[in-house]
Order: sequence, then structure tokens, then C-alpha cells
Amino acid sequence: MNRWDAALATLLLVTAAAAWPLSASAADEGVRISGPRGETRFASGVSGEWRIEGRIGVVVVRTGPEGARVVDSGCPDRSCVRTGIVKRGTVTCAPNGVVVRVGGMRGDIDAVNR
Repeated sequence: MNRWDAALATLLLVTAAAAWPLSASAADEGVRISGPRGETRFASGVSGEWRIEGRIGVVVVRTGPEGARVVDSGCPDRSCVRTGIVKRGTVTCAPNGVVVRVGGMRGDIDAVNR
């Protein structure tokens, strides 16, 4: 390893250390439940059960310190129910138009598709 390699390695470590607090603060931005009739947001770890009216039926979401999960849905394949508990990520019931996002919700845009 020459001195340029060492300088590059040091620069990478300093950059990673500086970015660490930013990624840690974005990791727990709460829970967001979106449906055809609106959106609900609350802090992570809040225990409760929400009944969201979807396009073809009701979606029941249960949240707590362990994360969030869809426990019942009126959709035909129920893949949202089979997803299980999500501590960070997204559960989607596409037929009902209901999306549950846990953590990392710093902005309103997740991705742009053109």
C-alpha cells in the first residue's frame, strides 16, 4: 500500500464516519399508512390496530414495538398478510391501494420512474 492508497482509505473512512449520523436518523422516521382515502403517520413503536378502507375491502394493520404487519385483507391473494412483520420497509396491498411504510420516510419521494 503506497501513500496514495492510504490517503484514499483515510478519506473513505472519514466520509463514512461523517455520513453515519445521517443514515441513523433516517432509519427511524415512523410509520406511514396510505390508502385511497388518505394517509396516517405516527412514531415507530406505537401499538395499535388500524382498519383502512381499501378499494375492494378493508385492510387491518397492526403495529407495535416489533414493527408493523397486515393481519387481514379483503384482497384475493393476501400476499400482504403473508409478508409478516416489517421492522423497516414496505408492505403493499396493491388490489386495495394500501401501503404501509416503516422507517426511512425522510422524503415524500421514494423513487422516480421515467
